[in-house]
Amino acid sequence: MPKKKMQVSKDQGDTWKYRWVDPAEIKPEHTILELGDWVRANPESQVFVIGIRKGMLYSFRLEHAPCVYTYTLDIGQSFSFQTLTKEEADILFIAALKESGILRIDEKMLVN
Repeated sequence: MPKKKMQVSKDQGDTWKYRWVDPAEIKPEHTILELGDWVRANPESQVFVIGIRKGMLYSFRLEHAPCVYTYTLDIGQSFSFQTLTKEEADILFIAALKESGILRIDEKMLVN
């Protein structure tokens, strides 16, 4: 399917950027879309949230997201994610910890 110019938000709707997206692509390695991204055709259209199931991308309407998962750290910082599953929220939480610098994983630690 040909790519379409769509608006993508990586920060839950705070900012939007136009990107060329293939709406039919479900393999994460072949698209710029990531778990938790919000996507819409234009400012007046419905918002869809990108999810991941069994390693493949899918989308659901924002208003159909049944759960908001909130993680609060002892230092008082909180992270909230609107997803369909706890597993998706966990993935987003770990990514947010890495991005914020709170969590750093040394690759050497992952090798036995």
